[in-house]
Amino acid sequence: MWRFNLIPDPGEPGSETWKNREALMHGGGSLWTPLSLDTKAACFMCRSAIRHRTFLARSDPGDDLYTNSLVALDVLTGKLLWYRPVCQP
Repeated sequence: MWRFNLIPDPGEPGSETWKNREALMHGGGSLWTPLSLDTKAACFMCRSAIRHRTFLARSDPGDDLYTNSLVALDVLTGKLLWYRPVCQP
């Protein structure tokens, strides 16, 4: 029905925050469960993982948008409603 990339593809909103292109392919930031659905607000919420910097030989200068965050999406369209970073390790 729709798709939202927690790790944005090149050209998608947020991709400019991933300064290391190698991190886009191998950097983690995967989906964590449990998921949450607010049927009245038509809002789907998910938690993304911390980006795994140890996969890379060098440090990553980017902010890596949507990683280590709570992400809320419109259930009908998949459009981003909001996101909030959670505590950094």
